[in-house]
Amino acid sequence: MAVYCLDFLGFQEALKKMRDVDDKIIYALNALPTESFKGQVDSENTCRDLYAKLEQSHLTRQEKIRNCITLSANSLKKLREQQEAQPNDVDTSRLRAGHLPTLAQLQMRQLAAAA
Repeated sequence: MAVYCLDFLGFQEALKKMRDVDDKIIYALNALPTESFKGQVDSENTCRDLYAKLEQSHLTRQEKIRNCITLSANSLKKLREQQEAQPNDVDTSRLRAGHLPTLAQLQMRQLAAAA
């Protein structure tokens, strides 16, 4: 699942989808076999699988969030360096003044940086 950090709403939606296992934990726990069905279903493996899904979900989310934090920090660092190197540059000054580029421009920059 590609996650674009610069698209906040898209990033938020992607994180929401990654929380699916967490959000449905009550249903998964209630579906575990009780003592009376212990012989028919391997509850230990079922619990182990549920734990593995939860752990993988948490690790994936954590990785995506950290990647976006790193990307944002690097973008800010580059912007500061540009501002210091060219204090009269119109584009850099506009960004610093709060005139943010469009989502499409940011995504194009993100894709170009990844290439």
